[in-house]
Order: sequence, then C-alpha cells, then structure tokens
Amino acid sequence: MGYFELGRSLVEVLGTLAIMGIISITTIVGFGALMNKHHANTLIEEAQKRATVIAGQIGFEKTPSLVEFNKYNTTSAGEFGKEVTTSDSVLQFGIPVSGVKKGVCQSIIGAIGDKTALRRLSPMNNFQTALTECENDNSFLMVYNNDLGTNDKLEPPTPCYEDIDCKTECATCQIPEGGYKGICVGECNANCKLEDSCGDNECVVCDPNTKTCQNRCIEVEYLESTGTQWIDTEFKLNADSRLEFKLIGLTSGNFCVFGASNGKSWNDGEVALFWLNSVFEAVKPTANNSSTIVMPKPSYSINTAYVISYDKNNLVVNNSSQASGWYNNYVGNKNLYLFATDRTGAEHNSTAKIYYFKMYDNGILVRDFIPVIAPFKPKGKQNCMFDRVTKKLFCNKGSGADFKIPGDVIIPWARDNEEGSCNYDIECSSEGECSICDPSTKTCQNGCTEVEYLESSGTQYIDTGVIAKTGLTIEASIKYISTTGVFCGAITTTSGNGDRYYAINVPQLNKVAFTYLDSAFSASTNVTNGNKYIIKTVIGLTRQELFVNGVSSGYTTKTDNVNLNWTLGLFGLHRGGTFDPAWSLLSSATLYRCRIWDGDTLVRDFMPVLDWDMRPAMYDKVEKKLYYNLGSGNFLYGAAK
Repeated sequence: MGYFELGRSLVEVLGTLAIMGIISITTIVGFGALMNKHHANTLIEEAQKRATVIAGQIGFEKTPSLVEFNKYNTTSAGEFGKEVTTSDSVLQFGIPVSGVKKGVCQSIIGAIGDKTALRRLSPMNNFQTALTECENDNSFLMVYNNDLGTNDKLEPPTPCYEDIDCKTECATCQIPEGGYKGICVGECNANCKLEDSCGDNECVVCDPNTKTCQNRCIEVEYLESTGTQWIDTEFKLNADSRLEFKLIGLTSGNFCVFGASNGKSWNDGEVALFWLNSVFEAVKPTANNSSTIVMPKPSYSINTAYVISYDKNNLVVNNSSQASGWYNNYVGNKNLYLFATDRTGAEHNSTAKIYYFKMYDNGILVRDFIPVIAPFKPKGKQNCMFDRVTKKLFCNKGSGADFKIPGDVIIPWARDNEEGSCNYDIECSSEGECSICDPSTKTCQNGCTEVEYLESSGTQYIDTGVIAKTGLTIEASIKYISTTGVFCGAITTTSGNGDRYYAINVPQLNKVAFTYLDSAFSASTNVTNGNKYIIKTVIGLTRQELFVNGVSSGYTTKTDNVNLNWTLGLFGLHRGGTFDPAWSLLSSATLYRCRIWDGDTLVRDFMPVLDWDMRPAMYDKVEKKLYYNLGSGNFLYGAAK
C-alpha cells in the first residue's frame, strides 16, 4: 500500500541545497554549531526548571525529588535522570543528564560564567570536580548552588512567598513560574540557634525551620479588649506629651481608653479618656495632684470609629477641636495604661478596639504601637502591641483570655509545613482555642484539662455571647450555694426592672425563681442549696416553661417576641450592656455543664476546663472557644476528669 511523503528533513534539504550550489559545506558546518548551541540551551532551560523546584524543596527542608518531571526526562538533546545528587559540605546539588553529544556538552561548558546559576558540569561519580573536556557521548551532573546563587560560599536558603519575607536577611524572593512559593536569593545572615538572640527587635526571632533570624510578628488591624485586658506603655506623660490614636468602643458604660493618675482617684492629677454612655469624658490635670473633667464633653456612639489626639493644647476628635488640654507643668508619676487607667492598679477596664496608638514627647515619637500577633510567645499572651520605636512587644498584663483580633489570620511562612506538624500555637488555631503546639512532637495537642465544675463565690461571671431573645432554650447542671442573685439572665436597664429576661434565678424559699419580661413565678419543685439539679428553661413565643430535673415546674404565656440586644450572663445578670456588681445580682453557684439552643440549633455547649496556664474557663465545644471570668477573683474548680 503506497503512502504520501509529507516532506523532507531539514538535513536533507540543506544537503540538496548544498549539492545545488546554493549553500556551501562551510555553511552546513556553521549550522551544526548553531544546532549544538540550541540543544545546549534546551538542556540548560530544562535543568533550570528542575533546579528551581529542588532549591525550593531544600529551602523547606524536604528531600529533593524530580518525580514531577519523570514524564519529561527525554529531550532531543539528552536524557535527564530521576535522582538528585546532593552535598551538605558544599551546599550544592547536581541534576544528572546522559546521552549528550560532544558539541552540545562543550557548548554548555562555554555558557557557564561567573553570573550564571549553573555553576559547572561534574562527572557522575565525582560531584565536586569540574568537567572541562567532553567525549563523543557524555553523562554528567549539572551542578547548582542550593540557593541558585553565584557565590559558592553559601548559607542555607530561606523559604518565601513574597519579597517582604526576605527583608530581614535576603534581597528578593524567587518563585518558579506558575508556583506560589520560592526561596530568598541574595546575601543572607548567618545561621542562628533557637536559644540565640537575633538582636534587639523582639519581633525578630530564630525560626525553627530555617534556623535563620526572621520577623515572625503578623500585623493585624486591631486589638480588642473584653474588659479584663490592659497594657502598660512603660511611659510617664508630662506637659509636652501628645497622644494620637484610633479606637472603637464596643459597649456603653464608664470605660477607660487610656489613663494614669498621680494618686488613687480621677481627681489626683489624672490624664485619662473615658466614654460614659453617649459622651467622651476626658480627664485633664490642673496640677500634678489635681485634675478636672474637660468641658464640653464630645458626643460618642458605640461601634463607631474615632481618631483622637490629646495634649496640653487640645482634645481633637475626628479632626474637630473639642476642648482645651492639660496643665502646662504636669509631670506624671505612673506609666500610662491602655484599655484602663492606673490608679491603685488597672481600673475601669474597657471593651474596645484600638487600631494604633502613638505617643510623643516634646514632638519626638516615643511610642508607635501597632497591633500584632507574636506566635512565638506563650499562648494567651500572643496578641500584643508592637512599638516600632523601641522594637518591643507590649502584651496583656490583665487576666482572662488574650486580646481578640479580627477574623482568621493567614500565616504565610507556615503554609508549607508537613501535614499535622507545627512550630507555633497559632498554627493549631483551626482546631480550637484549647489546641496548642507540642514543641517535642511538633503536633497540635489539646492543652486544656476538663474539670468537674467551676464555682463562683459571688464576684465572678461570664458573658455567653448569646443575645437574650425569644426562642432560646437554656439547660444547666448546677448546684446552688446562695439564696440571692441571678444565675443566668439579661436586662435592658442599668437599674430597676426594665425589660427583664431572667432565664434562671437562684432558689428563693427553696424554689427556683423564673422571670420573663414582667411575669415572675417560682418552680413548683422544691430545691435545696448544696444539691445538684438540672434546670432548663424553654423561652417560646407563646409559652415560657421551667423544668427541674426533667419535670415541668411552671410556665407563663407571654406572646412578646423579644430581642434585648444584650447577651446572656452566666453567674450574673447582664444589665444594660455592662456587668456592674451593684446591679448584676451575681450569684454563688457550682456549674457542671451548660447548653444553649437557638430554636433547634445548639449554639453553646459549655464545659468547665483549665487552660494551658491552669486558668479556669468555660470551653464552648460549638465555637471551640474559651470563655473566661470577667469579674474579680477566680473561679474555684473541681477535680480533673
């Protein structure tokens, strides 16, 4: 069966043209040299692709592998091998190639220079010897530095995702085409050991993966206090100080953004800024040991951002001058606190977000606080202010949980860890707030210890974060200790009755009292202090019912569809958006378990635990979050389970 010839080969055409006298034999030889260079470039380009991948693998401390190139090992210029040759002594690696013709081999050698990533060709069995002469058929290693650099005295490369990852030690981040990670290329710092100092910058630490000094702080938008956290700025104000900051207040009440008193009260030479319901209340010293309220009082709204500056001349809110500043000869004798004021310690702790905070002394910037995560710090003390002037971290000095931060935080330098491995606690955050990184195994482990109960003495309470409204079901396994107070509830007013939404009261006359709006009743089942009961309230739209140990013990039939916009408290009444011991009817009780449903959906499943620092808390298994005491003193707790 015949067939059609589709064409002649290039060599045949060139030969025919030569015979015809159109080109000379010399031209054919010149063309051969060009083809050698072409094949040499092909091998160099293919080797460079492989070298980029291998350098990244070495940078991430992985075993070098060419498995992803196995389908492409055969080229027109030679055959690439499947194994990588490495050498720790010279920090280089070799890519094997075989079946390379002499002219192509010599062209590759001729292309190698002082500025090329390809450092040399070496014999297969002699990694550190340079190949200078080629045979008719050649097999060799194409040798590269581990960081693809041109300097043969190398430090281990640093993995990166963008140039900013290299700013403390290398010049640029080289990422292979189509990839998302690479290595820092340039002159790097020397190796560090984990116990070594990496200088005065507290954000720069020895990275456990690369053993190089790295900036491991992650800047975030804000720090959010929940009422127990505060920061000591370690700076005392004077007449020439100026403060600039941005904040959002989250609840109404008598809360302090910052402050320091020269005595024990607000009128003892205090500089401070409070918000009191709908106004800012600035305190200014009139002398070292006396002070007054700044007038007029600028208006204020919760959940609204304000940019404020305050000094001896002006109080400026959102670029509008509101009032005069403080005493011209003022000298503070206590450090300024953030999220509280220092009188006899931290007082009037605020629930607020601070986005930045700057402090000047006679026009010189002395504190430039930005919110960061310092994942190498102990869990619970990782969300801090970093001062760009002193390069120090200023972390929570208060109690309870750490400062809150916005949303999920991406850790770019931790994305390529081996599956299941970790170096920092924050890498375990997706598994819940109890999860910490075990430094010995580099795996995420449960750092909390479940205990039998938490017990309040009448000064501790917890904010559940669940809005008090119609449709909730609250169930608690509880032992009452006191005969006064509210175990779980919320109310809209700061005093008096208001819109009462008591879920569970403590026993009065051996009965559990229950109040919903203006309807109040006591359970028909007797209860006794010191005994354990399962108390359940079902807040329906047309019927609100109380159960004791599974038995209905009374109900009311209000038809109001309620949403108080205040969250429920445990061990106390969340009154008017604040926990004030004078009004919150705090109770003494022992809590073993508490669950809250919104309709048919379980929204809280609290169990008592001790965290990694042995701090008592309620752990919500739904949100995987820890809820700490917002009051004074500490919860007592039962035996570990």
